[in-house]
Amino acid sequence: MTPESSATPSAHEITFAIDYGPVAAFGGLRNLDFKGSGTLTINTAVSRFRFAGPSHRLLSVGATVRSFAADEIWNVTIEGRAISFTTSKGESGARGALFVFQARNAEEATAIGAHLPRTIAAEFADMQDFAAKFRLLPAPRVWWASVTNLLIALNVAGFLALALFCNAGWFTTTDLTPYIRYGANNAAATTDGEWWRLLTSMFMHYGAFHLFMNMWALLQTGHMVERLFGRRLFTLGYLGSGLAGGLASICWHGDKTWSAGASGAVFGVYGLLLGYLLREKLALPKRVYQPMLNSTLAFAGYNPVFGLALPQIDNAAHLGGFLGGIALGWLVALPLDLTARARLAGRRLQLGLAACAVIIATGVALAPRFDYRVSEEIAWSDLADEFASVEKPLLVQEEKLHRRYRAHPVRDEEFAAFLEGNLIPFYATWEHRFSELPLTAGTSTERRSTALQSILRKRTDSYRALRDGVRNNDADALANYEQLNHEIAREIKRLSAP
Repeated sequence: MTPESSATPSAHEITFAIDYGPVAAFGGLRNLDFKGSGTLTINTAVSRFRFAGPSHRLLSVGATVRSFAADEIWNVTIEGRAISFTTSKGESGARGALFVFQARNAEEATAIGAHLPRTIAAEFADMQDFAAKFRLLPAPRVWWASVTNLLIALNVAGFLALALFCNAGWFTTTDLTPYIRYGANNAAATTDGEWWRLLTSMFMHYGAFHLFMNMWALLQTGHMVERLFGRRLFTLGYLGSGLAGGLASICWHGDKTWSAGASGAVFGVYGLLLGYLLREKLALPKRVYQPMLNSTLAFAGYNPVFGLALPQIDNAAHLGGFLGGIALGWLVALPLDLTARARLAGRRLQLGLAACAVIIATGVALAPRFDYRVSEEIAWSDLADEFASVEKPLLVQEEKLHRRYRAHPVRDEEFAAFLEGNLIPFYATWEHRFSELPLTAGTSTERRSTALQSILRKRTDSYRALRDGVRNNDADALANYEQLNHEIAREIKRLSAP
């Protein structure tokens, strides 16, 4: 930056000590032209404002000066001792950013403001009007009165409960059992009368990183959207979008995945904002509307692309939540005017509830159904796993004795005793245990269990035949054993077929 010369000091000049940021009153903004401490000299005769201080530019030595004429300053704002204005000069002007600085105290800021131009651009006036109306919207007085904060707290509490008491894991998920038992979303489980999973799955997360990303996205936008819609409509929009995302997930994935996480509802929050912007576009200044629209579309566009690269990301839930949010946001959006909001709030709530009912009814009607019950499938699988673990060492011992018998096919009492005392009662007992499982008739689980019981019954009969053949050198018994083994192999093949 090239220093600019100033006029010789005169009686018309007033100098103030100032600081260039960061300026807390304006969200921590820094001056792009200067840094640290400096001075402002005002020439009241010609309305010229000369700022001096260290430059932000690298390798800059000594004080840098930049002066502004009155017509090069507009949209002056004063907050306490902080001052900002818009200009076309310098780095601030080139980047379309505010020129910000701070006086030593509020009194000096007022004195400086008395000399600054009063020019206000129409767009800036609209911004100020929007800001004034937005500040009038009801806001929570304590943190726990904020729906956004409560939602974050509930998600964190759900994560801690699963990690601490259900061994769900802190950073990675190696066992889905806690999620399956306590509320993850899956078409077979959800449509089997467990529709509550659509809600509970919104408060479960697969690890701390999954939780952090969703809560960070919610925190970025939630408070503003909550204030635009009001607490009741925001709650309705959040939950309605989450339900839409859950229904989209089970319609798309069926029973192939167990979905959990707040991302469908969080996408719905961004959808709510987009729906609001589409309906209330004319009521919002372009400088408010455009950045919000751009960031929302960027969020909506980036995440599905990111999700395509990671199969574990449920894009169906994201898209369902986002579209549900757009629809609900457009339907229930309220104007900023407090009188109009009070008049319309009740009707918009009714409209939102009706829309949620339509979304849920449509999703329920379209959701696929399955011919098994997840709880029964889990019970059957657990029993089958236990059976396989106990059977394995017995089969190892049986194969060892059988191999010895085939090498010397003479009467073998040790082998016969092993069959009679171990394998025959083992398979008979497990046939009975599987028959006692309370399974719903006609389900695929019940059909598989019936087929397995038939296999176990034939396995018992085959080992009885083998026992008799080994003990008595009975060729017919041994042939019967081989025949039963062939039948068992065919039944196992049918049972294993998809």
